[in-house]
Amino acid sequence: MSERADASWSNQELSHYLVCVVEGEGSHAATASQESPSQAAQADVHIGVVAVEISTGDVLYGQFR
Repeated sequence: MSERADASWSNQELSHYLVCVVEGEGSHAATASQESPSQAAQADVHIGVVAVEISTGDVLYGQFR
C-alpha cells in the first residue's frame, strides 16, 4: 500500500464482527409439495442475518423475505 492509504487506515477504528446468515423456507413452502411446480417456485424464502461485534458485544440482526 502507499503511504497515503496507510495513513487513512491508521486514523480509523476497525470493527470485527462475527456474522451468521441463515436461509429458511417460509410457511408457504410447507404446502408447496402438494402444489403444481409453478406454484411451488413461488414459495417464500426467509433470510436471517445476525452480527456480533466481538469487542463490545453489540448485536445487529435482521430478517428478509
